[in-house]
Amino acid sequence: MEVLKNFIQETGLVDLPLKGGAFTWSSLRNPPTLIRLDRFLVSSDFLSTFQSFEEHLLHKSISDHNAISLINDVYNWGPRSFKFFNYQLDERGFVDMVISNVHGATGGRKNVGVLKVLKGAKVAIKEWSVKNNNFSGKSIEALQKGIKELEFLQTQGLGDANSLKEIVDLRVRTRVALWFKAKFPDSLCFVDDLISDPSIGDGLGAFKRRILKQQAWEAPPIGFLKLNVDGAMVSDCSKGGIGGIVCNNLGVCLDSFSLPIGPGPPIMVELEAINHSLRDFLSNRGFKKFRLILETDCSVAIDWISNSVPWSEGIVK
Repeated sequence: MEVLKNFIQETGLVDLPLKGGAFTWSSLRNPPTLIRLDRFLVSSDFLSTFQSFEEHLLHKSISDHNAISLINDVYNWGPRSFKFFNYQLDERGFVDMVISNVHGATGGRKNVGVLKVLKGAKVAIKEWSVKNNNFSGKSIEALQKGIKELEFLQTQGLGDANSLKEIVDLRVRTRVALWFKAKFPDSLCFVDDLISDPSIGDGLGAFKRRILKQQAWEAPPIGFLKLNVDGAMVSDCSKGGIGGIVCNNLGVCLDSFSLPIGPGPPIMVELEAINHSLRDFLSNRGFKKFRLILETDCSVAIDWISNSVPWSEGIVK
């Protein structure tokens, strides 16, 4: 650190004033620790050549730092560059729309200029973004602006525990949403929807097909009954169903049930299937002389029950 200080002094580097805020990092505690860690250091020659450059604080996204930018508003750099986001390739119908637009622009001709085709595709992509409004730049900018405004209140001593909690909540939900899309790129949900309600992802993470080892059903030993249960939800977790079947050592079905169930995460549906099956089994007088073997394909539910996870205790006791 001392070497860096000496270097700055010897070279005459200047620390530009920061516009838009006073700090670039916050501990997000109450009260917060606020530090300016990020800065541009420029030489006097740079300042004399580019006198209108300013250092600006940018909105914070998922990092614990605010990025800073060196901006020169005097010069006209021309029209803004066209932006294309990779997430759009995951939107249903987007690729087909682009292909259709390109084919329409060429009209089957081979001598159509590439620039004309690209311009047509650019317009179509912009219209698509406005129409679908999925993971729109405006929604992300609004989220970042909200975080910055809340943090500004904290830096000015105007914030309270609730505003700090809101900052943390917004950033956590943003991080979770971006992690989810990176982990499950094929899931049919969008980042801004996940930011608004992270629980949407509970039932959408298993879209990748898995090759499962097939295992034949085995009858229970004499004196036992086997209860097989299962639960399932549709992709958006809005509705589903549970079911179970009781068989003896000869493989004969002695009882069964199937019921619809309302919205909820898949794990809770599996637990409810176990809960309902056990209650039915215990209420059947004809089963009292038998011992029970319960089978389910949900290892998480078994772990929760075996390890007395608090969430499961109210459902299966």
